[in-house]
Amino acid sequence: MKTLEIAGQGMSVTRLDSHFGTAAKPGQRITRDGPIRSTPIPFRLVAGQPFNVSAANDDRIGLILQNRDAAATLYYSFGGQADLTTGALSVGQTLLLDFITPTDALWVYAAADCSGYFCEFARVARFGAQGE
Repeated sequence: MKTLEIAGQGMSVTRLDSHFGTAAKPGQRITRDGPIRSTPIPFRLVAGQPFNVSAANDDRIGLILQNRDAAATLYYSFGGQADLTTGALSVGQTLLLDFITPTDALWVYAAADCSGYFCEFARVARFGAQGE
């Protein structure tokens, strides 16, 4: 990354288009600014069977979880199996986490067969020289 000074404005802008890479090289650090990738996952739950819809992901910066079922309540939990005592989304409700987003595994559960949708947002890894 390069920081550019804006003449006479007392502000700076960080260039996000420098130092792309696919693996860290000696003397480089991973930076998490720039493009975001999304991973949409529609799912169908079997009644009474917890399902791990997403593994833990330290790069996660946002997520959407939606109950697309016409009748069943969708239960969710971060870091442990979901059940009837965890967070709940009623028919048609959506959970959007885009500011503070847990990086733990996400589990879902329903007492009746249920359909839902999950989408995870994560920064694309970028690499820059140490100190940049």
